[in-house]
Amino acid sequence: MLAAVVVVVFAVSPSPEFSVPPISERPAAPKAQPQSTGSARICDTANFRVESHSSRCDARTVADRCETWRKHLQLKWLGAESSETWSARCVVVVHARRATYQAAIGRGGEQTFGSSVVKFQGDRTSDRRIDVLVDPAGTLSALGHELTHLVIADAFPGGEPPAWANEGAAVLADSVEKQQLHKRDLDQSFRRRTFFHCAELMQLAGYPSADRVPAFYGQSASLASFLVTIGGSEKFVPFLKQASDHGYDNALRESYGIQGLAELQRRWNGHQSATNAWPKVATAEP
Repeated sequence: MLAAVVVVVFAVSPSPEFSVPPISERPAAPKAQPQSTGSARICDTANFRVESHSSRCDARTVADRCETWRKHLQLKWLGAESSETWSARCVVVVHARRATYQAAIGRGGEQTFGSSVVKFQGDRTSDRRIDVLVDPAGTLSALGHELTHLVIADAFPGGEPPAWANEGAAVLADSVEKQQLHKRDLDQSFRRRTFFHCAELMQLAGYPSADRVPAFYGQSASLASFLVTIGGSEKFVPFLKQASDHGYDNALRESYGIQGLAELQRRWNGHQSATNAWPKVATAEP
């Protein structure tokens, strides 16, 4: 029987209306291309099966890119590249048209370009799937975002990370255009006073109401970036696990030397105000 835990995540569409300086932390080029077999339409690698329904995206190229992203994200968030392949190979479906993309992912994807699903059977991952829509520029701008969700899910077998952390880390893999949207939304949330207190954001059981979703994504990215900046990416996932077991106040003290959520709020506010900070630890497209 399939476990009750199903993680579904959407990536928001890009916006050209706001400009921020490009930020990147590009993964090193792989020493050798991942071994792949197949055609421009369907291609298999050790960890992925890519099905491309777009003449603009060769499945072999996408599959190699997925392997490179996976390696880079594992090093960043899990501390090491896994020597084990995914027993449930991730199916990546590339859509050329929004109609087929929406038919595949269901309601909620009208403004998105990517969706990921992880299913568990007990503590074992039974299914991994990413659907991506080719964006107007002809690229798969949501691919890194969705793969971040899958890599972080490996650290929470049978469960899921907090929504703010899951989305905050994933936004750091977004394109510059998408990050422009999130920075604009974060700035607007301060002007409109729709932002979250850190304790409220971090203790959300899921996603907020629709009117606060823009602030949620922007602030989640900013807070995740702040914690990675002061403690390194290798502490982020262990911090989340400790918070799940012992609470955020304890986890903040142990991982970052921050004396609880109230101090985190003060420090994040000061950092944000002093620098107009925006994520500087992005995991840009390889």
